[in-house]
Amino acid sequence: MSLDVPSATGAEGAAKDDTQRDKVPNANARYHVAFYIPSMGVGGAQKVTATIANGLVEAGHRVDIVVSYGGGEFTDALDDSVRVVELGTPRLPFVGVLASVPALRRYLNEERPDVLIGAMMHANVVSVLADAVSGTETTVALTEHNTVGVRHGRKEALTTRIAARLYGSADSVIAVSEGVADSIATELGTDPESIAVLYNPIEVDDIATAATQPIAEQTPAREWLSDPSLQVLFTVGRLEAAKDLPTLLRAFARVHDERPETRLVVAGTGSKRDELESLASSLGIRERVCFPGYVENAYAYMGRADAFVLSSRHEGLPTVLLEALACGLPIVSTDCPSGPHEILDGGELGPLVPVGDDEALSEAIARVLDDPVEDTRLRSRAEDFSVQAVTTAYESFVASLVDDR
Repeated sequence: MSLDVPSATGAEGAAKDDTQRDKVPNANARYHVAFYIPSMGVGGAQKVTATIANGLVEAGHRVDIVVSYGGGEFTDALDDSVRVVELGTPRLPFVGVLASVPALRRYLNEERPDVLIGAMMHANVVSVLADAVSGTETTVALTEHNTVGVRHGRKEALTTRIAARLYGSADSVIAVSEGVADSIATELGTDPESIAVLYNPIEVDDIATAATQPIAEQTPAREWLSDPSLQVLFTVGRLEAAKDLPTLLRAFARVHDERPETRLVVAGTGSKRDELESLASSLGIRERVCFPGYVENAYAYMGRADAFVLSSRHEGLPTVLLEALACGLPIVSTDCPSGPHEILDGGELGPLVPVGDDEALSEAIARVLDDPVEDTRLRSRAEDFSVQAVTTAYESFVASLVDDR
């Protein structure tokens, strides 16, 4: 599909030729759902959007993904029936994706989808503004991936004020966990009746298959995970302050003092790597901790580790815990806002410990190594977050919005 639309500066926007967009709409589709996201480049929101879009078209719905900027790795992950609409947004200093408002307004007027879903914060702003000037009956839902109110600072305060205005203007707000939903209602004053909890999906079967594949990286972690005499803890994520990996290192030092056969693998990249390596050295565990950096297939590590540990200060819905469940990997997590408590069924599927408490974390790790939860229970819980389960929930959500308007 090609849109000839005015940009925010009055210049014509041009959508490039793209076979991914030249789709014939499904005339028998029950609902026409549009997702707006600035781009389909690498990112968690992009991956989730692609997975949900694929699930909805497979269920017989018409789905558009509307983007400000073309290309992006996750475009290739879309089902052939998903139509990508490029708005051709100009890249303007200080304006950013707000320059997409006129083009998105025109898309809404021409295509009139039943529902427009903003996929992330910047997309939420553009979605509300475009809808306000479009004059259509399209229902607008906004997506919140993060727990509101756990971060502090001038930028976060501004974001919170903007979100409060936005969420009051939308028809509905999608929260990715009960904890996120509670924070939206409490921190922003949003009517709880307008908030819907819809989990992010995971490809359960694909993850389980990937967990059986060989580990590509030639690091000590590969040797440790193939040694039956060792017990290996694994975590993966951004090496940033929010993940509170110093607490994990201190907890592991306690565990290793009592269990010299234990090892720790911390996969991922980030600005705190040097600090973490220095801390591991000062704790006397540097040779027992591996920092492999980016790993090609984290599931291969999950499929061989003895436990997964999440030490975060805050989350929204930590997908990494869902992936560990799909691998049947026992879990230890902080009881941070939000997600771990509901994912692990209040601690029934893995111990939950206070944020920042390395002693409690070490004790929980020891308990899990001695008495892990059965992998069948963990895999069963993962099915609650499968693409099929989440697609069904989205179908019900869209139906409720459209049928009630």
